[in-house]
Amino acid sequence: MIFQSVGSHTLTESGGVYTGMIPMVDELFEQLGDYVSGCDIYAREDASAWFGDGPSPGEWTEEPIGSDHDSATLGGTPDTPDWWAYSLKFWDDSGVQKWRVANHSGTTEAAPWYLGGGSKEVEQGVPMSGEMDWTALSMYAAETDIGAYLSPIDPLTHPEIPGGAATKGGGGACWDMDWSWGSEVVPLQFAGFAVQVTDLGSNNYRVTLTPAAPTAVSMTAAFTESIGISVTPTSVDFGNLVPGAASAAHVVTVTNTGNIAEDFSASIENESPASVYTGSPGLQMNTASVGSWTPTDVAVDDTEVPSLVLTVPADTAPGTYEATLVFWAAAH
Repeated sequence: MIFQSVGSHTLTESGGVYTGMIPMVDELFEQLGDYVSGCDIYAREDASAWFGDGPSPGEWTEEPIGSDHDSATLGGTPDTPDWWAYSLKFWDDSGVQKWRVANHSGTTEAAPWYLGGGSKEVEQGVPMSGEMDWTALSMYAAETDIGAYLSPIDPLTHPEIPGGAATKGGGGACWDMDWSWGSEVVPLQFAGFAVQVTDLGSNNYRVTLTPAAPTAVSMTAAFTESIGISVTPTSVDFGNLVPGAASAAHVVTVTNTGNIAEDFSASIENESPASVYTGSPGLQMNTASVGSWTPTDVAVDDTEVPSLVLTVPADTAPGTYEATLVFWAAAH
């Protein structure tokens, strides 16, 4: 939204505090901003605008807000008011720069300044009001009211209806466009505006309000794949066996202790003497050779439970035979 001095409506500046009131400009005509005729309200797309002229929010009707944010200036059903119906007022309150965006219920495009009461210029409605930080490095505007709108009967003789904006999605967390004599509430995208003031000379100023970017924390994280496997028990004793006869089955539990899915396999190593565990039929896992045991896509913390059976070849000489059954894990 861009406001700019025109005619006798100027701002005075003293010590970084501005006082006075200036109207919004038609950006297309003035070739400012994004050159869109009317005003940019920054209403959330796919949100709602509430229109009405009744004395209570219950008499308002809802209109969806499109991606083009039409104003009545562009024709059709508006989802934002016309640019000429806004003015920006500044004043100093105990050293704090205050501001208010005011709508004038009696304005027209030809006469945007409504003179309520005949001789006194009166701002009708309190659609947005708050505080501004006018320091050189952090010009920022923050809303402080909860929204209110004036009676549609006569805003000079009937009091505001406080909180009207909050009942239709506005309030302290939103910028509330409360439109009286044809009311509208438009929750805006950010709860703050960045402020830019351009001195045009001779007490003329241009004030640009744009949604302030929210404060953000940059975060990074790294994920390192970890392969892990555990086996219990860590030893198996097949006992005294008769060559050619199968041993009793012994069960081992193999667990994925990594942080990704894994593929398992197994091999026989350190066999002494040779050919007992690797012979025929030798050691079998789940009734098949050790090399054929290849579970895949084992999830983290999941287990496989193979059954081990050793059959000593018939021509094996008496003795003690040892070997190591090694279990392997790889990323799936």
